[in-house]
Amino acid sequence: MEFVSGIDTVFASGIKKTVLLSTSEYTRILNSPAIISLRVLQEEPSKRLFNVKNIPVAVLLEGSFNSVFTNRIPPEISENPEIGFRSSGEPTRMIVISDGEVIQNQFQIKNGQFYTYPLGYDRFTGITYGNRDFILNCLNYLTDDSDLLSIRSRELKIRLLDKTKITENKFMIQFANVIYPVLSIIVFGFILIIFRKRRIRNM
Repeated sequence: MEFVSGIDTVFASGIKKTVLLSTSEYTRILNSPAIISLRVLQEEPSKRLFNVKNIPVAVLLEGSFNSVFTNRIPPEISENPEIGFRSSGEPTRMIVISDGEVIQNQFQIKNGQFYTYPLGYDRFTGITYGNRDFILNCLNYLTDDSDLLSIRSRELKIRLLDKTKITENKFMIQFANVIYPVLSIIVFGFILIIFRKRRIRNM
């Protein structure tokens, strides 16, 4: 997703809401219309501007949804048995995603040939994101195909490092990984030497 919007859910009786996707702990909100420039790629982002976190961008809704036409159409239509108007439907599921590009493939035209990249692949960075797996899991859940969903969910979850915290605690991380092991070996060596000297004296 490139230009994603937040989803603000409202109270609805009998509707269960589950957030499937949300932004990170460092999120910035720009009100539209906003000026978009490639110059931002050359500038170091300020942490002060990313002061919002966990904005929902994909939500699962489950329950019986009320018709938007309830109390809005004349009785001649709502009470007509031939039309069979219903103010609410059967229990069902719905997934709302705030950006349609989540299911859009990137493409490139070379020498008049049209090349399509796999879903989730970013041709500029060479990184493949989880768009395909996310869409497939959504479809399997909506169609109540729990068997395939459970099989696909058996994957190793890669825990990404927080780059902001790494930058802030760079010295402590380097100390813990480089200097601390060396100091531990030196201290252990001194203790071993002292222990041997005392042992020799007692012999």
